[in-house]
Amino acid sequence: MIAQVGTPRRLSKPPIREALIDIRTASDPAVDLERLKGIKADLISKYPLVEEKRAFKAELRVESGKVLPPSAEDLGFAAFVFSAADKKRLVQIRRDGFTVNHVGDYRDADELMRDALDVAVLYWRIAAPVAITRIAMRYINALNLPYGPGEDFRKYLTVPPDMPEGTPQLASSFLSRMVAHDGDDVVVLTQKMDESVADGTTPVTIDLDVFYEGQTDARLEEVSSLLKRLRTLNNRTFFALLTDEALELYT
Repeated sequence: MIAQVGTPRRLSKPPIREALIDIRTASDPAVDLERLKGIKADLISKYPLVEEKRAFKAELRVESGKVLPPSAEDLGFAAFVFSAADKKRLVQIRRDGFTVNHVGDYRDADELMRDALDVAVLYWRIAAPVAITRIAMRYINALNLPYGPGEDFRKYLTVPPDMPEGTPQLASSFLSRMVAHDGDDVVVLTQKMDESVADGTTPVTIDLDVFYEGQTDARLEEVSSLLKRLRTLNNRTFFALLTDEALELYT
């Protein structure tokens, strides 16, 4: 039985190159580097590699037709980046929130959300945010689709870009971006196809950035609720973008 287009299903080989959850908050102005260091003891066992990131501001000026030597200003602490030993799980801690990344070894959304909620508990204790300002779930999917020369893109993709009638139709690559709204939530969809490679497959990237932006209560229950909503929207969108024939390659 062929599933209806857009119906989420379990994929045994999900084509996900990177998945992340990003949470931004309005926090107490007193949250500083020393206070954020308090989270280190709780993360170090799972994420033993720690790096401090700093922010810089570069300026290039032209006066009287002459280019002046560039200047750079150190803006100070930007984030702590905690990494697992294999660097496939990362956590970035900032004054205005945190990001959890799963890179190259994605298992499922349950694990990604669990990791994000675990970090949220620690971050809330340290930073005591007064509001959530943005929460996002982003998936970068890398597919290798067996297109033949001149084959219709709609064999595997439900909404590829079109060339107008009367123009050359044998396209070898494309890049498209669309921003769509679903109530308070936003989907930024980027589709990219590169030229076919030697093994006869065609690399296609589907980048889905699904987010809610707006001031809301800084409650952990709200984080969990928003993540579940974004997960549903992400799944609904991803599975609507691929034909059943494409999904069979990853089932």
